[in-house]
Amino acid sequence: GGGGDGSAPIRHPLAWNKEEFYDEKALDIEMRRVFDVCHGCRRCFNLCNSFPKLFDLIDNAPSGELDSVPSSSFKGVVDDCTVCDLCFLTKCPYTPPHALNVDFPHLMLRYRAVEQAEGNKSAAARLNPVPEGEDKVKMGASAGGMSMEGHGDPARTAEGVGRALVLKPPGWAEKQLNKTDRNGKVMGAVAPVARWAMERSNPLTRPLMEAIAGIDKDAVLPLFVPPSQAFSAASKPGGGGKGG
Repeated sequence: GGGGDGSAPIRHPLAWNKEEFYDEKALDIEMRRVFDVCHGCRRCFNLCNSFPKLFDLIDNAPSGELDSVPSSSFKGVVDDCTVCDLCFLTKCPYTPPHALNVDFPHLMLRYRAVEQAEGNKSAAARLNPVPEGEDKVKMGASAGGMSMEGHGDPARTAEGVGRALVLKPPGWAEKQLNKTDRNGKVMGAVAPVARWAMERSNPLTRPLMEAIAGIDKDAVLPLFVPPSQAFSAASKPGGGGKGG
């Protein structure tokens, strides 16, 4: 937990409304700082795939350290984060109020916010092209980085290692997948249909699934099971089942 003493971590709000939050150089410095802490700890190796991917990048780097990992490799680590918050809430001993001030999920969100800002800048440039001959005005974050006070020295890189981040705004399909609240409601509504389709005794869908997806028609698949009445009652405020 926070401070390394088992206490609950303290979450600081994201400074998303500050211009320097979107500065790419400051983001790269902070990612290297946090990733270096994660590399030295590795308690989160068995959580989401972000951590094994990060550790593999470091272990397979020429120096075996973060300094020889190019910043362009960081996007894969970010993309594999589901922002489940397990690392922050249950595993990391360096969350605030610890001096190292590590908040891995917030760092992933910041990277994605910078990606989205880059996409917005590209769209603005297409909609409002700068007339030829006029000086182009730099849009977005200022050149200055975020203050690193209390964050330790910025992580260094070996000579020749690229520091440019890969910023690719999410596409339409990814945006739809990210709408988890909406998707959960939709999938809950069609759960009975999915259960029917996956039944091994279904002579219509199972041969079709075998032909298209290669799933053996006789394989037992996990089914969507509705919660029992007892579970539903217990889950309601003030409920507790028969013994409540």
